[in-house]
Amino acid sequence: GGGPVGEVERNALQFWCSKIVNDTGLLAQDAQGHNIEDKLFKPPATKTFCNVAVHRICRGLLYDKMEGMLANQMHSYFEKNWIAPSGATAAKMAAAYNAASVGDLAVLAFRGPVHGHVAVAAPRRPMLYSGKWGVYCPQVANVGEHNGFMGANFAFKEVPDVFVLGRTLA
Repeated sequence: GGGPVGEVERNALQFWCSKIVNDTGLLAQDAQGHNIEDKLFKPPATKTFCNVAVHRICRGLLYDKMEGMLANQMHSYFEKNWIAPSGATAAKMAAAYNAASVGDLAVLAFRGPVHGHVAVAAPRRPMLYSGKWGVYCPQVANVGEHNGFMGANFAFKEVPDVFVLGRTLA
C-alpha cells in the first residue's frame, strides 16, 4: 500500500538492484559448487540464483512474499497476484520500463520446461533495441550465467512475460 511512488522509490530500486547483482555470493556455480567468475572461458553453470536475487530485491522494497520460490513458481505467483500488461511484446516491455523508471517493481519471467528465469526491470536509461526480438527492451538486474545490468534480450533466451506489482497505478 501507500501513496504515489517516485524519485525515492526509484533510488531505492536502483540501490537494491545494484547491491544484489554485485553480491559475489550469487555468482553462478559449476558442478563442484565453485563460483564461476564472469569470464569468456568458463565451465557451464549448473546452479544460478535468479530466484534469490528477485526475492532479495523485492524484499528490499518491502515486498516479502517469495522466499523459497524457484523461478517457475515465481512466474505462477506473479500470474495470480501481479498485473500482466496486455498487448504486443513492445507494449509489455515498455510497461516494465515505465514501472521501473518510477520505482515500481516489474519482473520479467520466463517459465521453462524444467527451470525458468526471472529478473527485475532496473530503473536505467535508455531502453535497448533487440534485433533478436525486434523491440526495445528495458535493462534488467540479472543474476544467472552473467550477473549485472543488461538488456532483457541478453538476460533471456526467449521473450519473457512481464509482471508489474502496480504500486504506481492510480
